[in-house]
Amino acid sequence: MRTLRGAHSRSGLRRLLIPVLVVTSLILATGDFAHADELAADKTSTKALTLTQLEGYISNSVKIGAAPNLMKTTPPLQYEVSDGLTLPMTHPCYSDGKSLARNPATQCVWGDKKATRSIFLFGDSQAASWLSAMNQIGKANDYKVYLLAEASCPPWEPSGTSNFTLSSGMTIDQCISVRSKEVQFANSIHPAVIVLAGDTNEISNGDWNTTPADYENEMAAVVASLRPSRSKIVLLSEVPQYNVTTTNPMTPTTCLTVHGKDVIPCLLSPQYVLESGISQGLISASEKLHIPLINILPLFCTSKLCPLTVTTPAGTFLTHFDQYHMSKFYSKYISTALMQLMAPALK
Repeated sequence: MRTLRGAHSRSGLRRLLIPVLVVTSLILATGDFAHADELAADKTSTKALTLTQLEGYISNSVKIGAAPNLMKTTPPLQYEVSDGLTLPMTHPCYSDGKSLARNPATQCVWGDKKATRSIFLFGDSQAASWLSAMNQIGKANDYKVYLLAEASCPPWEPSGTSNFTLSSGMTIDQCISVRSKEVQFANSIHPAVIVLAGDTNEISNGDWNTTPADYENEMAAVVASLRPSRSKIVLLSEVPQYNVTTTNPMTPTTCLTVHGKDVIPCLLSPQYVLESGISQGLISASEKLHIPLINILPLFCTSKLCPLTVTTPAGTFLTHFDQYHMSKFYSKYISTALMQLMAPALK
């Protein structure tokens, strides 16, 4: 696992599985997080951005052949590595597994802190990357938003051996312990909604070759463990992630600089996402467990391509700050559109 349209059915997701131009974007992952206080300091506008408007901006952006002015992207591209994600690795609500918050009910709450209902978001670094969006959703819709997340530790329990070391330096046993604490917290606070977001089990120095059926079983186990919460459980689909090759690795800066006059090599096909084991596992788990799966691809892609930059009236946004993670600025910007996707599942 890599560190960082309403709820659609299986057929809704698979309508995107059409023959498309498979384009590889070569971007290198990094690991540092910007401080949580920047959630309050970020002035990025999120007003009146409907899903339809966002889809239009994405559609127009994939038609732009040249890279934007890299000094005027949000954030400016040369700063994106250090300013991309929401929480630092030392934050008690998102840490190395050894210093999780002692009192997450007060330490790990965002959104409308006076609200009587809540959303609990948990998982790995992918969950953490959604915090900026969920913070806005909470403020706009009267939800407290709780987050507990652990890099390299998805909400579905990994199936590796106990001495296997994850990319964050944790062992499998430590990851399982963290996930257990997250589940215990969810069951103790009884949130209105629990949102599960996570990546694959292929991590660090080994590959477990997890199948869609394996993921389905793992997801079924965590959903069963959350029954005492009496909460509505929602799955978020996989965020587009950009390929890296050992022979030709590129950061976003490098890709958009090297291919500045023709950015097609910096785009990605959504088919790459939809055909992954984790995506197929999410689809089958949603069907068999009768829990909503929110297809987030329309927040990033057309039916054929996913741009690395989206040009909007509010500015040009980098969708990702590294190979695997959405930029916190883009996360905030798309919050209203995400809420539109989630709304049917929250009824």
